[in-house]
Amino acid sequence: MNIEAQNLDNEAQNLDNEAEQLDSQAEALDQLAAEQEGLYNQCMATCGYDYECGTCQPYLDQANAYRAQAQEKRDQASNDRAQASQNRAQANENRSQANQRTTEGTNLNDQAQAILDNCPEHQS
Repeated sequence: MNIEAQNLDNEAQNLDNEAEQLDSQAEALDQLAAEQEGLYNQCMATCGYDYECGTCQPYLDQANAYRAQAQEKRDQASNDRAQASQNRAQANENRSQANQRTTEGTNLNDQAQAILDNCPEHQS
């Protein structure tokens, strides 16, 4: 159970690392979205006729797409962190059970030894 607990701890650490990477990717996407929105605002400020302003929409659409991707990455990071937390809780439970079983085994061994020590056949 201790090995299983260590494996869960390792997996939790990997999930935390992945979550950090996802957060970093989300930040980069936010920056790209801000750039696209800036281009949209510049385009809208400089367009002189309504039909020319329609060419600005792709900038805004791209900004929104980047924001949606960033949110997906944040959601996945949140899920990874939740799974990491569950793994750590399970690892702690496994360690607790292993300790309990070790204690029970020691107690049973002590009881067995006491029985042997008090058994007339084994006394000299």
